[in-house]
Amino acid sequence: MNTPDAPDSTPEQGKAATPAGGGYLSPKLREKLEGGGGGGGGDDDDWKPKPQSPVPLIITLVVIAAVGGGMFFMMRAKAEAKHKADLKAHADSVAAAAAAEQAMIAARADSVRKAATAESLAVLNKKAEALAAAKAAGPFGIQAGSFLDEAKATSESAKISASTGLPAKVKPTGDGSFLVVVGSFETRAIAEAKGLELLGKGKVNQALVVSLKKK
Repeated sequence: MNTPDAPDSTPEQGKAATPAGGGYLSPKLREKLEGGGGGGGGDDDDWKPKPQSPVPLIITLVVIAAVGGGMFFMMRAKAEAKHKADLKAHADSVAAAAAAEQAMIAARADSVRKAATAESLAVLNKKAEALAAAKAAGPFGIQAGSFLDEAKATSESAKISASTGLPAKVKPTGDGSFLVVVGSFETRAIAEAKGLELLGKGKVNQALVVSLKKK
């Protein structure tokens, strides 16, 4: 009869031996401990590192895309603002140039109008002066007498011419009378001075200055 502490006794079939300190070890763990971890087999796959999660990479890419998008929109906003500022500056420049051109045109028109007015006044003045000069121009004679009889006028004309030494002639008028006109002078002033001289010397009875121009 065998006793429990007999040296040749063996553990029951299907049960794992326990270590000296007590405690249960699974068969797989026991094999690893006994084999020093160097044994081959499919059990080594349990010790491979697990694959890393792609979530951090995705978050990094999203952050980079957000920063890049923000910079893009910021640069685009700056470019649009600069474009608007350039358009406004160009419009202001065009408006200023148009205003300056309008002012120049108005000033030129005013200058032309003033010049035309001055020229018109000058032309009018010249015409008035020419008319006055034509009226004042000679020749002028001295009317020494007026007679109803042509023969009497002719006789008096000969006497006056002889006494004054100036040519004298008979000039008929439209009312049937005849004038005795002495001399021919370029200006009225000269004729007036000569008439006063003749009156003072008693050469003539009257000395009216008349124009000798043919009408």
